[in-house]
Amino acid sequence: MTEPTEGICVAYAETQNSHSRDQLPKVVSHALSHNGYVGGWLNTSDSLYYFDSDRIFPEDSLAAALRFAKENGQISVFVLSTYTEIVVDSTAKRR
Repeated sequence: MTEPTEGICVAYAETQNSHSRDQLPKVVSHALSHNGYVGGWLNTSDSLYYFDSDRIFPEDSLAAALRFAKENGQISVFVLSTYTEIVVDSTAKRR
């Protein structure tokens, strides 16, 4: 599989807060049984790297991506082609 270069990346709630090597197999297993994408990001507040299973929406489907993000307790989505984060709800708290 190649790394996607476009689309709107949204994490699943089931893999939320996975930031240790011991949690990575759960993330990979979830990704393999869903959309097949594992993403990650460095949280500069706690210096932990977070892994998550992701769903990638077409870039012309922002409304659907934001709806899925809200349903999964996400505070933002990420547009791969522009490396842009879009905040879903600035008052939302991650699960």
